[in-house]
Amino acid sequence: MKKCFLAALWLLLTGFQNLYAQDAPGISQVDDEFFSRLGLNMQRLADEALAGSTTPGRVGGMRISDSVSGDELKTFAGHREPIRAMALSPDGKTLATGSMDRTLRLWDAKKDSDPKVLNEFREPIISLAFSPDGKYIASGSDARPFAVRLWDAKKAKTSKSLLAHTEPIVSLAFSPDSKLLASGSNDRTIRIWEITKDKDPKTLTGHTGNVFSLAFSPDGKTLISGSRDNSIRVWNVDKGTELQNLSGHRGPVFALAFTPDEKFFISGSEDRTVKIWDAEKFTVIKNITEHNAVIQSVAISPDGRIFASAAGDRTVKIWNFKTGKELKTIQAHRDRLTSSAFSPDGMMLYTGSIDTTAKVWDVEFCKEVRTASGDLFRASSVCVNRSQTLVAAGLNDNSIKIWNAADSSEFQTFTGPGSKTYLLAFGPDDETLASVSNDDSLKIWDLKSGKPLKTLTENSEKLNSMAFSPNGKILACAGAGKTIKLWDADKGKSLKPLSGHGDEVYSVSFSTDGKILASCSKDKTMKLWDVETGSLLMTAPVEKEPLVCAWFHPNNPLLLFGRDNSGNTLAFISMTDKTVDFSEGKPQGPPFPAATAEMLTADTINSGSTVTVKLTVDNTKGKGDLFRYCAITECPEEPSFDKQLLVFGKIEAGKTDDRYISFRTEYKWPNRVIRIKFKSSEMNNNFASDTEVTVNITASMQRPDFTVGYDIFDGQEGRGVGNSDKTLQKGEGPEFTISVKNTGAGEAGKVTVEILDFPAIDSLEFFGEKKTEFAGLLKDEQISVSFSFMIKQSYPDSRLRFRVKIKETKCDVEKIVPMEFPVGG
Repeated sequence: MKKCFLAALWLLLTGFQNLYAQDAPGISQVDDEFFSRLGLNMQRLADEALAGSTTPGRVGGMRISDSVSGDELKTFAGHREPIRAMALSPDGKTLATGSMDRTLRLWDAKKDSDPKVLNEFREPIISLAFSPDGKYIASGSDARPFAVRLWDAKKAKTSKSLLAHTEPIVSLAFSPDSKLLASGSNDRTIRIWEITKDKDPKTLTGHTGNVFSLAFSPDGKTLISGSRDNSIRVWNVDKGTELQNLSGHRGPVFALAFTPDEKFFISGSEDRTVKIWDAEKFTVIKNITEHNAVIQSVAISPDGRIFASAAGDRTVKIWNFKTGKELKTIQAHRDRLTSSAFSPDGMMLYTGSIDTTAKVWDVEFCKEVRTASGDLFRASSVCVNRSQTLVAAGLNDNSIKIWNAADSSEFQTFTGPGSKTYLLAFGPDDETLASVSNDDSLKIWDLKSGKPLKTLTENSEKLNSMAFSPNGKILACAGAGKTIKLWDADKGKSLKPLSGHGDEVYSVSFSTDGKILASCSKDKTMKLWDVETGSLLMTAPVEKEPLVCAWFHPNNPLLLFGRDNSGNTLAFISMTDKTVDFSEGKPQGPPFPAATAEMLTADTINSGSTVTVKLTVDNTKGKGDLFRYCAITECPEEPSFDKQLLVFGKIEAGKTDDRYISFRTEYKWPNRVIRIKFKSSEMNNNFASDTEVTVNITASMQRPDFTVGYDIFDGQEGRGVGNSDKTLQKGEGPEFTISVKNTGAGEAGKVTVEILDFPAIDSLEFFGEKKTEFAGLLKDEQISVSFSFMIKQSYPDSRLRFRVKIKETKCDVEKIVPMEFPVGG
């Protein structure tokens, strides 16, 4: 009965009239719906198969994978108040951090040592930048006189102070040649300074809000800026003219970065989105919405393959730039992030936070490439062995070099075949390496001695792919010709070729038992061959684009995958004997492992607070391991709770494992009930279960509250004009600083500090803006606003009266504080 059912299923799904028909239609594309009926996730199976395959394509067995460890390597702790800015030196040896504690600290990024503490001016530092030549550090402050400080990075002393802005300097960027420095300010202007010349800066105007972010293009000809006015503006650096005004974000733009090839740039905003822009057409090509808070910083790896986004939700996310796929979410800090930067080699990511710490994280992206030395980037061919312990590359000097993947040490160098190597493949025992060169020579090398064991001289065509059989005895090669050549790898003799394709063969791959060889061709077919007899078992037509690579799943010999040039994965079902038995190769595991969700916070919480949920998976009753088990949240009624991923990885039989996830609720939420559902899945089968957790949100809010203080500077520390008696005198021009501290129970949203009813008479002159906005204010965090005015001798009153208005947006908190001062003289 079982065999009849399976045979019927096979015929139904494939449309075969004969299991061994030479031209079998209908099996070229098996979609996700088909696999879901079998309890399998096709894309996960394909990814797993590719990860375990040694011959997935034309690069001779190398798979460049997306892998991010997210391990914390080091924490830089020492600041007493929030870190608001961070910059990494071009050589990756020095990390600069600027804090509200009025210090600039220079850390050894590689070693544990005390930092150099620079506090020459005692100003809160809110922006930093390292010059690309490593000579200078630029810092910007939110205190008068609003100078851009230029520091000598080697001597750790100031070189010069650049004065032009009238409000805090919130963004800085050096040009690639280190000759220009751009500064953005709350005064809504951008200044471009020639740092080696003492002359007035070029001023760029157009933004109607604070200029929060700046980035030069890699050629230095273009500058982009992001502002509180929600726009991104593109500037011609030489002419100082505006080229484009881009509107795409619905909130202030806090972060900008160009890709190394200057074809694209990335932006991050208060609207919680990250956008990737085409730098030539100025259009958005990707819109990423996975963050749950303000995007504070973006950073692109030096090779342009990945980028990081740091946010107010205390996380940093790593993304594949080409696909927009999220690779890793790192729960980075105890409070919101403010800055991020990649090391020059792309292996580490640095983050800064208002929790007063900076951290460095291990980033493992394209792991096979990064483990080798810089020589690898001169390679024309690369491959990795099955155990991913060795990396081989054919270099432009016609040599072949092999590295140990663990420590990047050199394992072996071959003198080379005399011509550039364009295809490589490791033998399954890691004792041999096959190479194909432009002189049409195919050689098999001994890895230990670095000498060729055999030279196969009959190769006369350009090859696209080659693969060793699992026992290493047969080497299959395919390329521009229509036939697949088989070689006895031990004797170096050719075997009977496999003929049947009508055009160039792109890829060959052995099954895990070595009995079947799969091939795909430009003729839009995939074929299965009996290796022992050389007979054609099956032809599967491909309806759309030809497949450029094919590979078997390493743990399930029944599944064969192909991929076209667009990256689309198609699945094919291979055969064992005369029947198709889906039970073979299927891991024996529990049909439904128990998954339970538990709220670690109170069942009923206040709006504006954090919900933490623990998900536990129990595999104690199962007969086998769970592989790549994960759960994703379903909460359509609240988007910020929806589609959050928890990855468990492998859960062994008899074991339990748990993961935690936190959600931040909105301050203005009314009394409501939120149901979060965890939908679980497992790589090999539908070992899954769904569980729910209910969150009750009350109408009570954790509201911010504010205390307001002030100080008067009339000659002290060189600020203001007066006699330092801290009183208001006619004929003086004091500086007045208002401090606002959040003493409430909750975090404040956007905070506005505004001067009201300031006397508008001829004998009293007010300088600067009367209204200043801040993105947010944490509990117990304090901000300050400074302004100045001139009291002329003709001032008619003996008292000065005005009001200060504090307005908060999240909870609609408003406070008005009257101010009154005697005026003497």
